[in-house]
Amino acid sequence: MSVPSVFVMSAISAALFVSPSVRAQPSTGVDAASLVRSADFVGVVLAQVTTTDLVAGEQGVQLYRVDPIKGRIPKTNGTPPYPWVSGKSTRNPSRPTQYVAKGYYLVFLQRGSELTGNRWPTLACYRIEYRPDASGRIVGRLAGLPQPAANADLATVRGLLKLVIAGGPSAAAAAVKLNATLESAALASHQEPKTHEEQIALAKPLAASIRVGTLRSDVEKVFLQQDGGLSGPRETRYYMGYEVMVAVPYDQTGGNWKPTNRVTGPLRVYRSGMAFD
Repeated sequence: MSVPSVFVMSAISAALFVSPSVRAQPSTGVDAASLVRSADFVGVVLAQVTTTDLVAGEQGVQLYRVDPIKGRIPKTNGTPPYPWVSGKSTRNPSRPTQYVAKGYYLVFLQRGSELTGNRWPTLACYRIEYRPDASGRIVGRLAGLPQPAANADLATVRGLLKLVIAGGPSAAAAAVKLNATLESAALASHQEPKTHEEQIALAKPLAASIRVGTLRSDVEKVFLQQDGGLSGPRETRYYMGYEVMVAVPYDQTGGNWKPTNRVTGPLRVYRSGMAFD
């Protein structure tokens, strides 16, 4: 017996129809190969949120340093000398696109256009922390992951990204490792300190791990906010929030307040507000 055409068309329509709620569901997980293909720039940046639109959930982000892995961000005549970047709230926790605070991030960005107000939209950003390793060398790691976590150090992540960018027989395996590492970093629980006592408990062992001879340029990857006010060339203060100050003694190798200065003794951690002048 033949089936009426109206029923055939209804069946086809039902099979092809996807409800709006299903379509609206964000993709989950990390697809490193897709991120690399879609991004005009992949690299490590020092970024700070300077404006926030609470209604649109969008951030205006300034870049202060740029270390490219793929592509480049052209300099402007502004200060800082880079175009604005936009961060935005996302419902996919595996691919964060919002910046938490001033810090270093591994970012995947698209080129700015008139459509985006010439801001570079963020496809994904993963926070990086710089900490001393067992030998005292300051190294970057994806934030939130434990010290022994596989592929979490920045040098390994950079190597995997280069393999994915280059393509070839090693690209697929590198992408699988990156997927797992980036997803773990994004979903890791970040217990941000909320009190002076919690912050100082983090600051003391961190300060104690900075060794004599460490370059100022490396120390300032660990402590991102220099205190205002008067500070002599032989000691620089860094503010960590929640009235926690870290004082670092330096020599004058290469001149006063130069990146080539080296730590000359133990760091001091004490309670103090930040000076802004």
